[in-house]
Amino acid sequence: MVHELATGKRDVAGARHTSEQNTVAYTLGREAPYAERLLFDMPEGGTEDLDESAIGEAITEEFAGKVKDTLGHPEEPTDRCSPG
Repeated sequence: MVHELATGKRDVAGARHTSEQNTVAYTLGREAPYAERLLFDMPEGGTEDLDESAIGEAITEEFAGKVKDTLGHPEEPTDRCSPG
């Protein structure tokens, strides 16, 4: 359904109605194509995420802070400053 919204095949009201109908049909054991399978062709490659992860550095910093907390040397868990 989201694919049809994104490509302009359906508007929000039409998608909502179709979703409601398919949800009820699926619950009652009737044919409900939107609940049973993808209704569009999947691309063959070229869909990988080219973004680079930045969470590794944050994990390292937070883990180091946790070790210091455990050893009795507490510090601020992020780079923000405490008041006073």
